[in-house]
Amino acid sequence: MTKRLSPVTIILGNDGLIKDVDFVQWIMNEILDPAFTRRDVARTYAILISKGHREFKGINSAIVERWSVSGLQWIKKQAWKELR
Repeated sequence: MTKRLSPVTIILGNDGLIKDVDFVQWIMNEILDPAFTRRDVARTYAILISKGHREFKGINSAIVERWSVSGLQWIKKQAWKELR
């Protein structure tokens, strides 16, 4: 089965500026797209942490499927570095 990228919801305010983005779908697309690196995913992972996201099970599983458990550990470590 081929996995497909899904549209990402972006919410615009009345002023036309971006107010919110579905970063869960964003990171899942990054994980599925071979053009994105672990560093790219780590930056988005950091955004999710900073926004208070709590459910990482599906994201972590997708990361492990693409890169490995050590890849997940690296991404988490880089994400926390981004937040410092």
